[in-house]
Amino acid sequence: MGRITLPHCLNCNQVDQSRYWRPIIAQVRETVLNSVVEASIAGEPTVMIERLTVIFFIILCLLLGFYLILSPWDTLFGNWSENYLLVFVSEGAGLPALQSTVTSNWFRGAVTGLGVLSLIIAFWEVAHFEQSVALLREHDLNKSGK
Repeated sequence: MGRITLPHCLNCNQVDQSRYWRPIIAQVRETVLNSVVEASIAGEPTVMIERLTVIFFIILCLLLGFYLILSPWDTLFGNWSENYLLVFVSEGAGLPALQSTVTSNWFRGAVTGLGVLSLIIAFWEVAHFEQSVALLREHDLNKSGK
């Protein structure tokens, strides 16, 4: 088999590769920096902050929803009726009915309903992601313009 020869600029024996890549990297860096500077001069807002805000809100709603759905019924998070904080508050406040109310199935269902509502909000935000980002961007523009 014959030896594979690289072009002159990529052949390690003849030219240092760093000398070949440095101008390309510098040109890419200059192009990116120029586009960022032009966008900031033109007053175009960066969209990444708004997108991350919406993404973190979606994650928060999903996690909160799953927790509120599972925690009243599953012992993974501890027994719902044997909550030390609940006993402490109900005895400290002199309201033993508070403990029986919180441990009832009606209250558990209400907490589960809040979890379902949180999941619905998360799925709505996913479906209307670009609209939420645009609303946040408008709010930031109006806030900075005043």
